[in-house]
Amino acid sequence: MTFKDFLTPLNAEDFGATVGSVNAYHNQIMKYVDEFPDLEEIDIVLLGVNELRNRDNQHLAPGISYSADALRRQFYKLYKGNYQVKIADIGNIEAANSFSDTAYAVQETVKQLLEMKKTVILFGTHQELIASHYKGFESTTKALNLVVLDAYLNLSELENEESYLTQIIKHTPEYLFNVSHVGSQMYLNEPGAINLMDAMLFDVCRLGIVRKNLADAEPFFRNADMVCLNASGIKQSDFPAQLNGSANGLLSEEACALLRFAGLGGSVRSLGIYDYISDLDSGEQSSKLAAQMLWHFIDGFYHRVEENPLVNENDFIRYRVPYHDDQSNEMIFYKSTITERWFMEVTSNFHKNSFMLPCSYSDYQMAVNGDIPDRWMKATQKLM
Repeated sequence: MTFKDFLTPLNAEDFGATVGSVNAYHNQIMKYVDEFPDLEEIDIVLLGVNELRNRDNQHLAPGISYSADALRRQFYKLYKGNYQVKIADIGNIEAANSFSDTAYAVQETVKQLLEMKKTVILFGTHQELIASHYKGFESTTKALNLVVLDAYLNLSELENEESYLTQIIKHTPEYLFNVSHVGSQMYLNEPGAINLMDAMLFDVCRLGIVRKNLADAEPFFRNADMVCLNASGIKQSDFPAQLNGSANGLLSEEACALLRFAGLGGSVRSLGIYDYISDLDSGEQSSKLAAQMLWHFIDGFYHRVEENPLVNENDFIRYRVPYHDDQSNEMIFYKSTITERWFMEVTSNFHKNSFMLPCSYSDYQMAVNGDIPDRWMKATQKLM
C-alpha cells in the first residue's frame, strides 16, 4: 500500500480552476484534483488532515472538521515571494473508521514522503497526531531534534495519561535526540513536567524569554528535523479557533517570525500546524493567520543558506573565550560574515571530535561574562 491510497483529492470546484494573479499560490502549486501530481522535482509537499477525534474516538469539537480546506483557501490567496517554488498539494487524509486508522495513515504518508526526500507540511489536524507524525521519521533518521511551539509542555507524569510527547519519548526504536519547547507558560504546567524536561536535558524556552529577544529562539530551529506548532501556543485573541487557548501566548507576528526561522533551518524536513479548528473560526481570522505562518515557513525555506564553520571557515570570524576559573581552557564561538548567525564548538568525548552547535549572540555574551551557556552545558552532557 502506498501513501496515495490514504488521500482524498481536492474539490475541483474550489481548487481546480485558475483564479486571479499568476503569482498567487493558487496558480503556483501542483494540486491533486483529478490526477496525482508528479513529485519528482517537488521540494515541498502540502498535506491536509481532517481529524478531530482523540485516541478514544471522542470528538473534540462540534461538527465535522474541514479545517484543512479552510486553511488552504486562505493560503492559496497569498502571493509567493520573488523565487521559483516547487510545491505540490496532495489533498487530504480524511478521518478514518477510527483514530488509530487515521494515525497510521499519517505515519505511513509522512514516512514515504520523507523517504522520497520531500519536505512535508501537515495542517488541519490536532496535537494527538504529533506522535504519528514523529513515527514517520523512523526509517530516515537516527537522532531527531524536535521543536514544539506551545504553551503546554504536554509531558504526562502519570503512566495512564500518555500525552503525545510521552509517547514520543517512550517510542521504540529510540531515535529522539532532543526536544526544544518554545513559548511555554509555566503557570499552565505541572512543576514535575518542567523538572522532567530538565532531567532529560531538553530545552524549555519560556514565553517571556521569547518575548524578550526573539533571536534567542532561532538556534533551536537551525538543527531541528521536525517542527510542530500548536494553536494553543498563540494568544487566543490572535488565534481564536482553538480549544485550549490562553490569555497570553505568542503574538501573530512572533509566530510568523518563528516559523520563518524554521523554514530557514537547513535541517527541518517536516512542519505540522496543529489544533486549528475551523468550526470555531470567527471571521476567518485564525485560518488567515495559519496561512500566513505557512507562507513564512516557505519563504524561509527558499532563502536557506547552508553554512558550517568546519566546512567554509573563511566565511566566519572565530572568537576564543577563556573560562574565567580556568584560563587554560576556552570556549570557541563562530560568527558568520554572511548571515551573522552564531555557532559554538562542542567536543564529544565519546566520538573524539567537535560539533558545531547553533547558538545566539546572547550565548557568546554570557560566556564573555564568565557564565557557561545552557546550550553548551546540555550539549556537552549529551555527548559525553
